[in-house]
Amino acid sequence: MPDRYIHLGGDMMLGVAKFLGYLKVHSRLYVMKNNQYIPTGTGIAISPCHLQVLPGSILTLNLESPHASMMIERNCSSR
Repeated sequence: MPDRYIHLGGDMMLGVAKFLGYLKVHSRLYVMKNNQYIPTGTGIAISPCHLQVLPGSILTLNLESPHASMMIERNCSSR
């Protein structure tokens, strides 16, 4: 398992890393290849600030819709 990552079960992992100079929280699907976990393109990367408001916002999502999306606008500085 990559350093500073938490195994969420199955092939999902949660971790914190910098991406393009910004701190991001990653929830991503990994695959095992040559005894190493390799991240896939399936997952999300959000700022820690947005992660704080996500639980309250998720209740308003209609996850049954294939076009469901959520946009959270907030002044966050996590560089």
